[in-house]
Amino acid sequence: MSQALERNQFELWYQPKYTAGDHSLTGFEALLRWHHPERGMLLPAEFLSALEDTGLIIPVGKWVI
Repeated sequence: MSQALERNQFELWYQPKYTAGDHSLTGFEALLRWHHPERGMLLPAEFLSALEDTGLIIPVGKWVI
């Protein structure tokens, strides 16, 4: 997973957030994705616990910011 960070395999997708009433745009939510070279696009449920277990959640978090 450290190679994934070094090789820029993580991506951020931005999802717009709207109000329920008038549907005005209120902001965006950043969604982390991993473009795995063999398995394709992975959702956080598939790799987030491994990031936490290995301590790589900190450098990935810094990358996100």
